[in-house]
Amino acid sequence: GIYIDIGNLVLTKTSVYNNHASRGSGLSIWRQSDLIINQSVFYGNTTGSGGSINSFGLNGMVTISNSIFWLNTPNDVALPNQHANINFTNLDWEGESNIYEDPLFLDAESGDFILQIGSPCIDAGTADPNNDGENEINDFFGFAPDLGVFEFSYRVEGIGYSLDGQNITLSWDSIDNSQYYLLEQSLDSNFVYDVDS
Repeated sequence: GIYIDIGNLVLTKTSVYNNHASRGSGLSIWRQSDLIINQSVFYGNTTGSGGSINSFGLNGMVTISNSIFWLNTPNDVALPNQHANINFTNLDWEGESNIYEDPLFLDAESGDFILQIGSPCIDAGTADPNNDGENEINDFFGFAPDLGVFEFSYRVEGIGYSLDGQNITLSWDSIDNSQYYLLEQSLDSNFVYDVDS
């Protein structure tokens, strides 16, 4: 996987999976190092001791948000609590809005970490991962960013329309298990101003 010793690293939208090592198979962080992980996946990493992320003599800070840890052996992370700030993540760790449920990847064994319909990781993230009061993530579908590398979205296909006098009828192929459809109209082609939903 990745090794850091006296340095700083930012991982965004990164998949670290199926690595094998005696310690810290996914990521090993040592001494005076700072690490920020956002919108990433650590999956299926196997290590003899520690976790998928393991530390040694760590004096820096590990900050993780909007990420997914799943099926890492023997555990996901081995970090000292005082050197880790982990929130809005699929990880068995005490922190704000953390969950620990099967993320329902499309095909993780083949490295496909797209989320399936019904994943608990959909809309479970935060747009403000550094908690400074301003949204750093603006490109997402739904109510909040999803956890992991890929943002889940439905793809509507078969869109068509017909005119009958002043009436317009829209049609599309239905999406299984959808609860509703949101239609928007605007005279602004960028859908920023005067949008009706």
